[in-house]
Amino acid sequence: MDINITLKALPKNQWFRKLTLFLLLYCLCTIQVNAQLYTRTTFNAAYVPITTGGGATISTATGNDANHTGISLGFTFTYAGNSYSTIGLNTNGLLFFDAVAPAANAGNFSLFSTNAPNLCITAWCNDLIDDASSDILYQTQGAPGSRTFTVQYTNYPNSPGTNGSNVRMNYQVILFETSNVIEYHYGVVNITGNIGFHPGAAIGLEYGAGGKGNYIDAVTGSKGTTNRMLSAVTSWPAVNYRFTPGAPTPEPVEHTM
Repeated sequence: MDINITLKALPKNQWFRKLTLFLLLYCLCTIQVNAQLYTRTTFNAAYVPITTGGGATISTATGNDANHTGISLGFTFTYAGNSYSTIGLNTNGLLFFDAVAPAANAGNFSLFSTNAPNLCITAWCNDLIDDASSDILYQTQGAPGSRTFTVQYTNYPNSPGTNGSNVRMNYQVILFETSNVIEYHYGVVNITGNIGFHPGAAIGLEYGAGGKGNYIDAVTGSKGTTNRMLSAVTSWPAVNYRFTPGAPTPEPVEHTM
């Protein structure tokens, strides 16, 4: 945000009003920046799948609208100012830190509303279903102090939750110990036979009491914009997303006296 004002040529009363306006705008800008809990960035990196052969565990959440709660992270992770050692997930693509599990059919609307869960993160949330050809895997990796916890939706059917869907996704949510960074990694989408666009997915994170201003949309980085019509066929992310705790560096404010 650049503010450029010239004060010398103004009468005294206008000078005072201009300076007051400048200070007010500066304070409002500072308050808005400081209120942001995460900075969202994008990056490119090779997709590295986790496997049961490499030590990953298959989630007990299977079928349609199922939760798996109390999964140990293997370390303490700070999310939105609070510390957690466990996490929950469901078959619709939501991960949540809420103490009470949400309704098993919770979907993308929960990400942008005050509906539970309100401490949730998702790399792809929709009305999904886990079938005989897909798995939800999770794994803690690394040395103490620099461990990661990965949840991976593997060969996962796309919306609208049709068993045996011919559009299958691969994606991960990764939590980083110590830095408390969150990353979304995207692998391949496998498509066979006739396809539909299957829109409706959302990606981002939510904190606090939920609702407007308490989430970040991954696609835009906005706290006021929601994208709930993404399609794995037409809108599959070409980049990965990273959420780093803390507000972005403010842009310089320029003024001339």
